[in-house]
This record gives sequence, C-alpha cells and structure tokens, in this order.
Amino acid sequence: IGYGGDAAWDPITQKFMWAGSDHIDGNLAEGTRFIIYDALSNTWINKPAPPWSSPGNSDHGYYNQAGNPSTGEFFRRGGKSSHVMYKYTPSTDIWTALPPNNLLQYDFICCSDITYFPEVGGLVQSQADGVFLFSNSTQQWTQLAGILSGVGNTFALGTNNPVYKVMVLGDTGGFYKLDSSKQVTRLPNAPVTFYDGGGWLGNITADPISGKYIVLSATSRQFYTYDVSTGVWQQMANPSVPI
Repeated sequence: IGYGGDAAWDPITQKFMWAGSDHIDGNLAEGTRFIIYDALSNTWINKPAPPWSSPGNSDHGYYNQAGNPSTGEFFRRGGKSSHVMYKYTPSTDIWTALPPNNLLQYDFICCSDITYFPEVGGLVQSQADGVFLFSNSTQQWTQLAGILSGVGNTFALGTNNPVYKVMVLGDTGGFYKLDSSKQVTRLPNAPVTFYDGGGWLGNITADPISGKYIVLSATSRQFYTYDVSTGVWQQMANPSVPI
C-alpha cells in the first residue's frame, strides 16, 4: 500500500475497499491490487484486478479513490493520468466506467484527489488544473474552479466533512475549501507536509462527531487536528506513531 493515501468504507455492507500498487514497473506478475476487508466476517479478500489494471504498470493509490456512504459504491480513477473514473458496486461485484472527464487540462498529472461529496451531489476530482464535479443527476462533468495555485503536478489530497458540510483539498503549498454551494476558497497554507515525494503520504480524514480534521503528516508522521470552522491547527501528542 505504498503511495496510498486513502481508501473507502461502505457502511452498508461494512467493507473497507482499496485499489492500488507500489512500484511494479516491468513486473508482469503484478498489476493493480483490489482488496476488501469484510468487517462482518473479519477477513481480507484479494479481489480480481480491476478492469483498467495493466500488468507491470505502477498504479499508486494516492487519493484516487472515494466512497458514497449512502449507496456503498466505491470510485477509483482508472489508472495513472486517466480521464475515466470507475464505479464498483459491492452488491453486484461489478465495475462500471463513468463518462470521461475531458475537461482536464493537464494530461500528465497522475495523482489527483477524488472525493464523494454528498452536499454537491456527486464525485469531486481535484488536481493542479482545477476542481471538477461529476453530477449524479446529469451524469456529466463540470468545472468548479480553475488552476489551483500551490498545488503540485504530482499530488493532491482531499476529504469531505460530514459535520460542516465542506471539503478541504490541495497540497502543502496550496490549501482550499469547497463548500456546499460549490464555491472554492483558498485557505491559509497548512503547517504540515502533505507530500514529500516518498511512499508514505500525509493522511487526512474528518472526525464525524466533532467535525475536526485529523491529519498525519508525511515525513515526520506528526499528528495534528484542524478545525475548519476556526482555521486552528493543533499539534497533538503521538503516543504511538505509525510508520
């Protein structure tokens, strides 16, 4: 799971889903791994490779995956720099390709973020060249914002917040907020490193009770919280530091 920053949880079937790979270039025995943890049976399942998998081609997970908590559907970008997202439906065990996002300006960017954001009605993709929405109702892509200053060409993260109904996204040099009215606002840069070029990315998620974001930095693996309502970052104690 190197170069994997997030995953998806299906609260309906209680399954944890992740798809990706470490560096496997030239190793034809390896492709994109699709794994599921089934909480009800307490078992890990190694599923068949997803449809876009190509043996011997690296397909890092980064933040290229998301889940719809109301349906349990899992979304994944269809490989490095692809314009196509795929939807996996746990109840049918079927992958379906979504219409391509042809609004992307930079074809070479490998590591966007995709996040399912219920309050804007669909799947959000963000990377250096903008913020895009795939609408559930229209089944079409629209662009919500243009080039994101400070967001690098090889990494972007993002996650929604079920308490404050917002989404934060970006990179170490450019941090942004998307609200439920589809407005994108730049926030002060985070005092943490989200990405340092290595395999262990910064991790971010929202506490569904307090609404505070929980952040584990890249490199030093320091633990922080971020209150999006006040803009306050707080470094926390690290009783047990993941490596």
